[in-house]
Amino acid sequence: MKSKIRFFSALFTTLRPLRETIILFFLVNAAFAQDMDFARKAINDLCAPELYGRGYVNNGDEAAAHYLRNQLEKMGVTPFDFNFYQDFKMNVNTFPEAMEVDVDGKKLQPGIDFIVSPDAPSVSGEYELIYLDKSVIGNPNKMDEFEKTDKKGKAVLIDSTGFNKVQKEYFLTAEKKPV
Repeated sequence: MKSKIRFFSALFTTLRPLRETIILFFLVNAAFAQDMDFARKAINDLCAPELYGRGYVNNGDEAAAHYLRNQLEKMGVTPFDFNFYQDFKMNVNTFPEAMEVDVDGKKLQPGIDFIVSPDAPSVSGEYELIYLDKSVIGNPNKMDEFEKTDKKGKAVLIDSTGFNKVQKEYFLTAEKKPV
């Protein structure tokens, strides 16, 4: 009888780290499930129509900032300098009024047919277009020719249809240069 008790005692002692790991696993999963519920609610709240996409038109960014501040306060987080906000300046474009872009007589719809860079200046007028598409990106000779082209007073139209990952990355990481 003593050998059986020793065996179970030894087995229990040997499996103790495993037992603790299993208990820890269940505790972490329970905590994670609660965090997931909170995360889903926060995402739904931040994506609500009342926050206007957290954008600058209709002060959606401010509404989102207030929401985040309130959540931090509920969690008991202490702000630095008695303020949860960090002021910074950022140039952005908003288009609260009508905007019109025509290319070769075809009227384009913003957000569908084209996207304006957030730091692009306001412009009005007619411009000669320089076309940039997948036949240029990735072709070193054509890319050199494009980069040497005088772009002053012209508009660059980038057709990203069919771009591969490397070609898309070129525009995401390219340094913006004023023309």
